[in-house]
Amino acid sequence: MINETMFRGRTARRRLGAALALAGALHAWGAQAQDAALLDASDPERIAQILQAQGFQAAVSRNPRGDPMIRSAAEGINFVIYFLGCRENANCQSIQYAVTFRMGKPPTLEALNEFNRSRTLGEATLNNSGQPRLTYFMTLEGGVSEANFRHAFQLWRNVLRAFVSHIGFRA
Repeated sequence: MINETMFRGRTARRRLGAALALAGALHAWGAQAQDAALLDASDPERIAQILQAQGFQAAVSRNPRGDPMIRSAAEGINFVIYFLGCRENANCQSIQYAVTFRMGKPPTLEALNEFNRSRTLGEATLNNSGQPRLTYFMTLEGGVSEANFRHAFQLWRNVLRAFVSHIGFRA
């Protein structure tokens, strides 16, 4: 004969087993959903769509080597997103925001070094023509959430705005 204590014990174990199975299934489903939502540099069109959804222009094209790139603008400044670490012009690993400023009187190397010392993000350099260039590298290897990508894009905009002010560029 089954007494009440045994019945409760078996029922509790069954409920616990069912709850653990359900939790495992939900965890696996959540992990798959999260993985599906991750953004990486293998899909330039998706990156362009995210920028467009935020109200920015974003046109996907190819560089002379055939790797993808996106032409965009923020803060009234045109820039390019280069895709790096590509294999056969696809399956890229990282991106780099980049802009070169054409100025009659470009800033000095000392001014650019000052900007670099005061910032943890972005890198200011002079190109071969002596014009100031700003780059911002972001790895997407393994994927990032769209929220993380949007946040990094906002950081790029902040660095871009600060650099424009620092060098006295007028669009």
